[in-house]
Amino acid sequence: MNGKIITVVGIGYIGLPLALAFASKKFKVYGYDISEERVKKVNEGNYGNVDTNLKNAKIIATNDPSKCMPESDYIIICVPTPLKENNEPDMSYIINATNTVSKHFKDGATIILESTTYPGTTEEILKPILKKSSKNFYLGYSPERIDPGNKEYPLEKIPKIISGIDKESLQKIEWLYSHIINDLVKVSNTKTAEAAKILENIFRAVNISLVNELALVFEKIKINTYEVIDAAKTKPFGFKAFYPGPGTGGHCIPVNPFYLSWKARQEGVESEFIELAGKISYKMVKHVIDLIKKNTKRDSKILILGVAYKKDISGAGNSSAKLIIENLDRTNIEYYDPFVPKFEGLESIELKNLNDYDCIVLLTDHSNFKKIDFSEFNGVLIDTRNFFNESKLNCKYVGLGK
Repeated sequence: MNGKIITVVGIGYIGLPLALAFASKKFKVYGYDISEERVKKVNEGNYGNVDTNLKNAKIIATNDPSKCMPESDYIIICVPTPLKENNEPDMSYIINATNTVSKHFKDGATIILESTTYPGTTEEILKPILKKSSKNFYLGYSPERIDPGNKEYPLEKIPKIISGIDKESLQKIEWLYSHIINDLVKVSNTKTAEAAKILENIFRAVNISLVNELALVFEKIKINTYEVIDAAKTKPFGFKAFYPGPGTGGHCIPVNPFYLSWKARQEGVESEFIELAGKISYKMVKHVIDLIKKNTKRDSKILILGVAYKKDISGAGNSSAKLIIENLDRTNIEYYDPFVPKFEGLESIELKNLNDYDCIVLLTDHSNFKKIDFSEFNGVLIDTRNFFNESKLNCKYVGLGK
């Protein structure tokens, strides 16, 4: 029989909901993280934006691997996979985490990687490190698919890809995830599972970049991009709607596709679509900056509405707001985001009189922004998300892609 003690390595926006989901099913769950602040918050019950049905679950957070890994039957690695400055993979988080696991896991434990990475990582990096321990282990890869803020698809309703380095590993991994996920998708090997996750992110990155480029074109020739998309999506097959915005953000879309393009270069293959998507994403950020500069004066006071990378969440990693603020005069910029109290050395303001600002730029379409009354605002409103009904405004309205 499989044991029911788990350590989740990395208790951020991926690892924490996963850990709480297992805890809600009566597993004993440890959350290991090198961040003392994160460990403190989790032990205090400060879980942030996790699903409300997980709020009552309890885990034991620690930054001491000796207090959790030696008794754990399963160890799940959920660490970041960022990029270096040259858009090459930064594998240091995975390597450091695996080295820590290798020193502390018990004989016969099952280790699972969830971090998004290039095909071959589990076999080429984790397996050799774990083998140095001279202990028996089971090993597999199961890519994270958590979508923060998505109420339609909570964790248990998102089908989960699972894989193992051998039949026994796959069986143990299947048993584990069957407790929290409704639908498990088994694939033949870890490299296939890693490639599937990368494909998901590349699909979104390429299509978002495509529609962003079309928005720039349609804007120039005075066509409403959103009306075009709404018309096109009436076709019941062969089309999936993507919408423009102020560039891509988050931990996955702007980053993970480059893991495959790097791997392709190692094998002597070019991956032009991936590289081009990244360039177009930056092009859109630059366009938003140009829209702001074109519609303001040097001393204009600017309010940024929303700095999170998507609606109704607190995540601001790789948010386009960072580049936009960096390229404007920070002394004249304030921001309001009820989900992100601090961002890039600034603090979210208390929203009072909108006419204190010459220009308001909406970057994130948080649902509660609908409650703000813009009827008396008489400055410039730049809308990068098709959020506002232009006919109900009295100000100068500038819509991205319109």
